[in-house]
Amino acid sequence: MKSRLYILAPNGNDFAEQQMSVLSGAYDEVLHINKVMPFSDLPLIADNCEKVFAIDPDFCDWNIPNSALDTRGLLAVCLDTTSYSWIDLEYAKGKGISVTNVRGWSTESVAEQSILIAMNLARKLPLLLQNKMEINFETMRGAELRGKTAGIIGLGKIGTRIAELCAAFGMNVCYWSRKSQDDRFAKTELADVFKNADFIFPALSKNKDTEGIIKDLLLKSMKSGAIFTEISDNFLYNHNLLLDMVKNNKIYGYGFEELHPKSYEGNILAVPPVAYYTTEAMNRNTAQWLDCIVGVKNSAAINKLN
Repeated sequence: MKSRLYILAPNGNDFAEQQMSVLSGAYDEVLHINKVMPFSDLPLIADNCEKVFAIDPDFCDWNIPNSALDTRGLLAVCLDTTSYSWIDLEYAKGKGISVTNVRGWSTESVAEQSILIAMNLARKLPLLLQNKMEINFETMRGAELRGKTAGIIGLGKIGTRIAELCAAFGMNVCYWSRKSQDDRFAKTELADVFKNADFIFPALSKNKDTEGIIKDLLLKSMKSGAIFTEISDNFLYNHNLLLDMVKNNKIYGYGFEELHPKSYEGNILAVPPVAYYTTEAMNRNTAQWLDCIVGVKNSAAINKLN
């Protein structure tokens, strides 16, 4: 049966010429759709051939409707993200559709961004920006990382890399993790991470097992000199409570990502969600996405989720 690949990427095609040749060799037809449209309006979507969707989440605003999975002849959906919350895996499985994702490609870039945010908060960059870069010696004295305690919540790939970078700065590293363990760092109870750490880095994926883990009581137990740095917009905690704690000088600083950063008072740093967006990370993403797309066609799927 004829096969057709749909590259649904409105922000442009990241595949190099050689990579496109590989895709063209694996599929009878490759269509790059560079604008947003309903799945039902895709060219030749109703004809009788095997189809694979390779999807950038911006094509469907981070939501693949189940109706798209009803597409005739749909063999697989290859996500270009690690997150898969934007597709119904069980529904896809029930339709016999394989779903893949890309993994580990942004570990270095996200971990580095997390440290960058923490360092900017330690040196009170938000206060400098709010004061138009004019120094106020009474309120803008910063802090060093060396000798401080970093608390990592979740010791997956990103959490482990953050821990390694913190150790390289001469910090003491403690962590709490549901499953992972690393003898290079001190494992402790979650409550002790919040009570003892000077810098707190949550590195948990958002799912049904992690929602509600970081309770208000834990946030309120942090040191007055603590810095809390979020590396995604997951917000597995009370975001507004942390804003109030900085405003009322209950903690030293708070940094996080949000899609459209607002201006905040106090030592609060909001940045766009671009932690993953480096040349090196995007090259790894594209290479792994290519392997997933070719793999599902050859019945050798990698990173299969269902």
